[in-house]
Amino acid sequence: MEKRHIIKNILLFSIFYSIIFSQGLKVNNKKIINVENYSLVPFKEIVHKDSVRIVSFAEIPFSTLQFIKNSDGYIAKYQISIGIRNNKGIDISHQIWSDSIKVNEYESTKSKYRNRKHYFSHNVEKNQNYIAFAELIDLDTRKRGLKEKKINLKKLNGY
Repeated sequence: MEKRHIIKNILLFSIFYSIIFSQGLKVNNKKIINVENYSLVPFKEIVHKDSVRIVSFAEIPFSTLQFIKNSDGYIAKYQISIGIRNNKGIDISHQIWSDSIKVNEYESTKSKYRNRKHYFSHNVEKNQNYIAFAELIDLDTRKRGLKEKKINLKKLNGY
């Protein structure tokens, strides 16, 4: 009889515990997709006493894109947009490229070292904050990867 009572209490406790704590714990199940595994690196260069040139580089490793086999080898098609926004989120300027990458061997499609680079430059006013952004779209899978980097020019000295 006492064994039943202990088993019943353990069962009730486990049910109570799972009801109470399962609602409070949330697991972030967001899986990072390949198209998000590229890099965006902005650089700043003082041009005049009141303006700065921001040059943003995007580097896309071949492993980020989906390659499709064709008669000549493998091909990946993509589109990338690189630009600058002000601190209010308003687009100041951007540029869009549509391109494809062709390789002969399957091993090249998974390479993290082989890559494609794009860059964008734009002159902006000094003493303000900006956001460099890039959006990569794999044209075969239609998946998107967005990157943003904050650029603080308020504390920039020089010239």
